[in-house]
Amino acid sequence: MPDYTVKPAAAVAVVGTTAKTVATVITPATRRARIKRVTIGGLSVTATHAPGTVELVQFDTDGTGTAVTPSALDGAESAAICTAKVNYTAEPTTGPVVRSIFSLSPQGVTLEKAFGPGEEIVVPVSKVLAVRVTMPDNQSIWPEIEFSE
Repeated sequence: MPDYTVKPAAAVAVVGTTAKTVATVITPATRRARIKRVTIGGLSVTATHAPGTVELVQFDTDGTGTAVTPSALDGAESAAICTAKVNYTAEPTTGPVVRSIFSLSPQGVTLEKAFGPGEEIVVPVSKVLAVRVTMPDNQSIWPEIEFSE
């Protein structure tokens, strides 16, 4: 199974107390994806900024975001069949299922959530797996999703 990564070209701005989808993997009707790793970091240097919540949420319907091309970790692999977006302006909707949830300190911390063999989050066909962030204060967030298909 080839491995791919999704990440934005720049940090994603998150408005305090508002849930925002910062990155997604979108499966087509012919392919499932296995989420292997999510890496996410905050760029705040303010000591009073409190931790927020990161959710991996599966949706039935995509929203509006900036399309990005998943990059193969092995340059010899073919292009991904799954698609991806970052920095959503209209959130995905319909049928949200929280697949994983964890906290994130925004104070210059990078967190990696890795799923070992057999523990990966499997995204069914025709679904959206979103990394959704809710922080108590305005933040700049760097997300990355690694997946196999």
